Amino acid sequence: MIRTSISLLAALAVFPAFAADVTATSAVTAATVYPQGALVSRKVTFSVAAGDNRVIVSDLPMNFDAASLRVTGEGTGEFTILSVDHRIDRLPPAPDAENPARDALEAEIEALETRIRGIEKANDLLQADIDGEEARLKFADTLIKREPQRMVDEVDATRADPATWITVIGLLADETGKAKRAIVEAEAKIDDNSRLIDELYQEISEKQQAIAALELPPTDKSIATIELASDQPIEGELTISYQVWNAGWQPVYDLRLDQGEAAKLSIERQARVSQTTGEDWTDVALTLSTARPSGRVDAPELYPMGAYIYDPNVAYPQEEAAGAAYDSVASPLAEPAPMVMNEAQAELIGGLEREARATTASALVDLQGQTVVFRIAGPADVSGDGTVRQLGVDQAEFDVKLLARSAPEFDTNAYLYATLVNGFSGPLLPGRTSIFRDGTFVGQGSLPLIPAGKEVVLPFGVLDGITVKRSVLERTTGDFGVIGTTNQRIERFELSAESVLTYAIPLTIYERIPYSENEDLEVLPSSSIEPSVVDVDGKRGVRNWTFVLEPGATKVIETGWELRWPGGMEMQLQP
Repeated sequence: MIRTSISLLAALAVFPAFAADVTATSAVTAATVYPQGALVSRKVTFSVAAGDNRVIVSDLPMNFDAASLRVTGEGTGEFTILSVDHRIDRLPPAPDAENPARDALEAEIEALETRIRGIEKANDLLQADIDGEEARLKFADTLIKREPQRMVDEVDATRADPATWITVIGLLADETGKAKRAIVEAEAKIDDNSRLIDELYQEISEKQQAIAALELPPTDKSIATIELASDQPIEGELTISYQVWNAGWQPVYDLRLDQGEAAKLSIERQARVSQTTGEDWTDVALTLSTARPSGRVDAPELYPMGAYIYDPNVAYPQEEAAGAAYDSVASPLAEPAPMVMNEAQAELIGGLEREARATTASALVDLQGQTVVFRIAGPADVSGDGTVRQLGVDQAEFDVKLLARSAPEFDTNAYLYATLVNGFSGPLLPGRTSIFRDGTFVGQGSLPLIPAGKEVVLPFGVLDGITVKRSVLERTTGDFGVIGTTNQRIERFELSAESVLTYAIPLTIYERIPYSENEDLEVLPSSSIEPSVVDVDGKRGVRNWTFVLEPGATKVIETGWELRWPGGMEMQLQP
């Protein structure tokens, strides 16, 4: 097979007269999906005679980046792609004489109208029968009202037999019943026929709408015209590729942790893929890439920044920001920093050899520099209406070490964490996680970007096997001194942790003391055990104790602080 290619922007300067236009259809065969956007490839099979030909493909999507349109090809002989153009156009409507579908619908409508006329004629005959029966009823009613008195008079005058009277009355009643039954039956038939006529008219309306649809202007078509030249007949295949922006993917993870001395963590990586191009991708070769072609490709440009002075008595100064800046101290568990182990924790955990054992793999992984490409195994389907398709990417199991953390000032629960070295062939991208512990779902979280080979600490929820308490031992405020007074505030606490786990686990307890930026405000910390780390992650006053809590063991730490400041001054704690 001989290959050739051209882009939308490249074409020959002079175009010869074209021998033939060849209409061809295309189908999406591959898609490389980025976090935002996708590169779509579709195949076109063609057969042309020798000379210059145009292959017209009119089934492209309506919305894509036309500037990214590219065409490559291969065939049974050498050929040249002279040019490629794209347009949104309408195919000409078919002439009236060449519309057999419309002719068939009109014939069906004519047959329905003939049937309706027949039913309406039958209704007219039924109505005539009703009119005749109503005349018989009226005549019988007149006789019933008039004859009885005449018969009585005749009996009195002629001594007629009363049986004759009774016979006449019976005949009148019988004729009245027959007439009423005939009217009811005829009216029922007319009602049935009227409903049938309504249904036939509805069917006619639907067929008239179908004819109107045939006569509407044709819908817009997205058409690519590819001009080819060869000196021999060619059979081949063209590949049309282009960028779309209404597509994307994001990773999601299932984290499954099994506790114990030999803890295991299974990470299953999946991808949520969706696209709204308006056409389904059926049985395509799907590739997921971490590249971001929709992002900027150059660094921001900086412009000069001037400094000016002004006379405050003349110009209006800019308003100062409200309040003084201060270092906020919050719960360590609410910060991203505890995701990294400190030195004391690392010493207790030790130099564990971590081994990744891949259990399943549904995608091939390629590293292209810092870009990771996942080639989904087998053909995939992605609907064009935005329906999210979740696909398995890969899975691996890791040996991990467990540790626990607690900040009892805010929450007396201990929280379980696992230390992990990313043993995948590429980075773990940011994404949502579903967290399972010993087969039980415990919640959802999010995974940060974890480069390959980097160690990270992942949270796994409340650890019920450890009970942490924080008790107030002393809380006093006063002053002392003879010549001058000094204010004093003392707070002392007892921190205790008890384990009912069956395995030992490193536990880190976080506590804080006030810090001072005023030399007249003195902070005196106290603790029965020296903290493992002070000013954790640069947060002033935040400290922790890390120790191994054995099964069934209890650990107690007394800690606190004393503040001293001059009399006559006020002190306020800024949480």
